[in-house]
Amino acid sequence: MLTPDVGAELVLGVPPRIEARATGSVASLGDDVLSARNVAPTLIVNGYFGDPGSTSRPYVGLGINYTRFAGARSTQAPRVELSDSVGAVVQAGLDHALDRRWGMFASVARVHVKSDLVAVGSTVPTTTNDFRPVTCSLGVWNRI
Repeated sequence: MLTPDVGAELVLGVPPRIEARATGSVASLGDDVLSARNVAPTLIVNGYFGDPGSTSRPYVGLGINYTRFAGARSTQAPRVELSDSVGAVVQAGLDHALDRRWGMFASVARVHVKSDLVAVGSTVPTTTNDFRPVTCSLGVWNRI
């Protein structure tokens, strides 16, 4: 907590594997055309509502996300590259204190990720992926 009503949060985690399927005019390419892992550290500043001594406090946050893709593979090209992304994050959540030092939280966040994809094969197609994943989180916090 930076003040009784403002807190900062650094979000880190185990890199998930994302998978993409072809749709629209290229749907014939199949369901597993691309897979990659993404590392996405995110810094969020949250504003808390209600009395600082309350057991439960809702919050909203704004922040910035950096997404780096690794291990990209495709069934359609021998080499695939995805550019890094920097984007905005919005979040809403609820903190629940168990005692003065420990508590739990639940939140939902929407992240803006935009990445250029280059697939190198017999041709070199490129495209821009503009997606906004929604993440749900449950966790435990500790205040020193």
